[in-house]
Amino acid sequence: NIGADIVSKAAPDGYTLLLLVNSYTINTTIYKNLSWDLLRDFSPIARYANSPLVAVVNDKVPVKNFSEFLTYIKNNNGKLNYGTAGTGSAPHLSAELFSAKTGLSMTHIPYKGSAPSVTALVANEVQLSFGAMSAFDAMIKAGRLKPLAVTTANRFSAMPDIPTIAESGLPGFDVDIWYGIVGPAKMPPAIVKKISDDIAKIVAEQEIQTKLRDRGLEPAFLDTNKTNDLIKRDVARWREIIQNLKLQLDE
Repeated sequence: NIGADIVSKAAPDGYTLLLLVNSYTINTTIYKNLSWDLLRDFSPIARYANSPLVAVVNDKVPVKNFSEFLTYIKNNNGKLNYGTAGTGSAPHLSAELFSAKTGLSMTHIPYKGSAPSVTALVANEVQLSFGAMSAFDAMIKAGRLKPLAVTTANRFSAMPDIPTIAESGLPGFDVDIWYGIVGPAKMPPAIVKKISDDIAKIVAEQEIQTKLRDRGLEPAFLDTNKTNDLIKRDVARWREIIQNLKLQLDE
């Protein structure tokens, strides 16, 4: 939030930019007294990469895939717990979006970070968690956890055998962790286009794509207009959930 404050007040000359993670689309609503507004104070430039969250369950949950898990939740509506790395995190709101789309209820148990959340999932204190694959990988390999689905619209190249939630019984479900670049509001269109075009060229380089994938990211360039649409979409959908849950956090 401090970096966003600095960029929002900078000259719109293209020399001061912000690496924007999609969590900013949550922060702009959930935090009180921010000095900036994501839709008002920034010029979208481009998205360059994304990655999915993974829906993971304890190995004792008697399901083999996400379709079976949907049935399991319906049969145990209101009785299951899900854990996250904290209130207001992308995994938390993704789980709430899932509940809103299915009409199914689970109890949120927030933890102070990914590690205790994973520990709770292994101990079956919670039955489901959404998070980055890197957080669960060791316990999945040990057979203690089961990955059921990814949250993105399409399967992830690094995990091609794991289906999407959308293809597993919840069409249209699409949540990703994405990375983009924005600048201060009122940047000249020519400067925005120049930076966007340069990012497109960089993301198209094989070496850059390899480095992104080595870090668990998928090269996923979007131009300025599509990035603007993406930001507006995420701000709107997270704002609705945040307001419905009456969530408000201090900086």
